[in-house]
Amino acid sequence: MKRWLARLPIRQKLAAIALIVSTVTVVVTLVGFTVFDVFLYRSRAVEDVSTLAGIVAENSAAAVAFLDQPAAAQTLATVRLREAVLRACLYLDSGELFASYQRDGSLVCPLDSVPAAEGFFSVAASSPIVWDQETWGTVYVERDFTWLYQRIAVGAAAGAAILLVVSGLTFSLSRRLTGPISSPITRLAAEAQSVGTDGYVIPDIPAEDDEIGDLVRSFRSMAVRVRDANEGLVREIEERKKVEADREVLLERERETSRLKAEFVATVSHELRTPLSAIAGWTPGLASARRWTGRSE
Repeated sequence: MKRWLARLPIRQKLAAIALIVSTVTVVVTLVGFTVFDVFLYRSRAVEDVSTLAGIVAENSAAAVAFLDQPAAAQTLATVRLREAVLRACLYLDSGELFASYQRDGSLVCPLDSVPAAEGFFSVAASSPIVWDQETWGTVYVERDFTWLYQRIAVGAAAGAAILLVVSGLTFSLSRRLTGPISSPITRLAAEAQSVGTDGYVIPDIPAEDDEIGDLVRSFRSMAVRVRDANEGLVREIEERKKVEADREVLLERERETSRLKAEFVATVSHELRTPLSAIAGWTPGLASARRWTGRSE
């Protein structure tokens, strides 16, 4: 989910976050109310079955005292008005089954003892049968949670409807309320992509005086500094190119001067070398003539 959420645009991301938070809140609330309703229904079911067992015990006390089994069975059968009742058992003080009622044949009353305590999916209660301040037997009544499952189903349907309504309202409100957050960032991102291609001018993006506004203003200020730095760098490059061009001109002049100097030296050397060669050639002859002249004298 994090990767999917990270790929969304910021406006959809904010709407999705609000939707997820509201959904989780509603679901947790509905689950909490459902659990509370289950325990409340169970406690009320225990009170109801206890009250029902007490009423049956009081109404059947005379029939048990006089061992009138048809009357006791008829009184016990009145629990059929409660559809949730699974069975009702009337035992004599000796533990013998005296009368019984079963909603269906799958769950019957034991013949010689009061049934054990109820399980998780049903509740039961026992009440003593008292006549003339003497205990004559026990009434056992057990019921299930048939209506609880219907309540849970109805609650789940209502919760799904509430969740749809809350999700729709959350999505609609989030798209409106997240505009002041997402719009400046979206425009800033679009303008940031054009920096360097269309210049460094960032338009004035409307934003509130908060962190988003600070971000927009800071980016505009940074863009201005980058523009100034870039212009300064361009000027420096132009100046260096100009200096480099002047240097090339001076270097070319120096090369031309060196070439002229070399030509001048070569010319002077040639001009000096020509008469000196002649003089060097005549010097040995003159020296020889001088020696012969000296001898003849």
